[in-house]
Amino acid sequence: MKKVVILLLLLFIFSCSEDKNGIELAIAETGCMNAWDDYYSENNDYRDAVEKYLESNGISVYRVYAERYSNGPFCLACTCPTGRLIFIRIHEEDQIKAEQLGFTLYNDGNLIVPDNE
Repeated sequence: MKKVVILLLLLFIFSCSEDKNGIELAIAETGCMNAWDDYYSENNDYRDAVEKYLESNGISVYRVYAERYSNGPFCLACTCPTGRLIFIRIHEEDQIKAEQLGFTLYNDGNLIVPDNE
C-alpha cells in the first residue's frame, strides 16, 4: 500500500509540473497579412486567433501578448507593419516549428536572429 501511495504521489507531482520558463518569440504584426487572420472569431481577440493558429500547427502556447514598438506613421497596405510585436511564450521544444512560421526568438529585450549558414 505504501508503494502505491508513493507512486501516486510522485505521479501527481510530475503531472502538475509544467515548463514555467518556456521561451519567448515575437513576430511583427501587419495590417491584414497575418497568418492567424483566418482564426479570428466573433470576439475579435488577436490572442485567441494567434493561439488557435499556433495550436493548429502543433505548438502548445503558454501566453500571447502584444507590445507597441512604434506609433508610425504606417502605410495602409496589408503588408505594412502596425507597430506592434506579437509575443508568444511556448515550450522550448516547439521553437523550430514557431520559427518556421516566421516567429523570432526574443531574449531579454532583444530579438535573436539566427545565422543562416
